[in-house]
Amino acid sequence: MMSIKNFKFMQEELHIIGSIGHSSASYALAEEFFKNGCTLVCHLW
Repeated sequence: MMSIKNFKFMQEELHIIGSIGHSSASYALAEEFFKNGCTLVCHLW
């Protein structure tokens, strides 16, 4: 997982649509990414 800071940079500066793929992130961490613009999740392990 990358940091929220890097995630926001990719969205705002590089115009990349954020998503979470196959991840071991906790539900709380995934929720934090969604609050910051994440649009898609494959599934969490």
